[in-house]
Amino acid sequence: MLVEHDLELALHDALVEPGAAEHEPADPVDEGPFGGPVELEPALVDVLIFTTITTMLVAGRPSLGLVVLTCLGGALSAGGAGAINHVLDRDIDRSMARTANRPVASGRVSPAASTAEVANVSARIDFMRQA
Repeated sequence: MLVEHDLELALHDALVEPGAAEHEPADPVDEGPFGGPVELEPALVDVLIFTTITTMLVAGRPSLGLVVLTCLGGALSAGGAGAINHVLDRDIDRSMARTANRPVASGRVSPAASTAEVANVSARIDFMRQA
């Protein structure tokens, strides 16, 4: 986990604009299923979507539907991985100013509720994939 955490910090530092506030929390953008704000790190998802689209275009001429579904799957996977990271790193997150306000670390969402939501979304995606 420590290596992944170091990579996350390095990626964050590479994406933050010079002169930006060092520990600026993400803006709440939506009310989540637990009644609290959902905090997103859009720069990471933007990089994921950009690399997905460019790779697909280099590989050939994908249909628009394939691109949209692939990007949606990637974004949902990134969100699920982020939620799992919040659960697994909650002790580390509490001790760092930049991450102390994350939903699980701050206690706004329990680890069990976060894990259950990831399982719920994963099951729905699997059901849609099989339909």
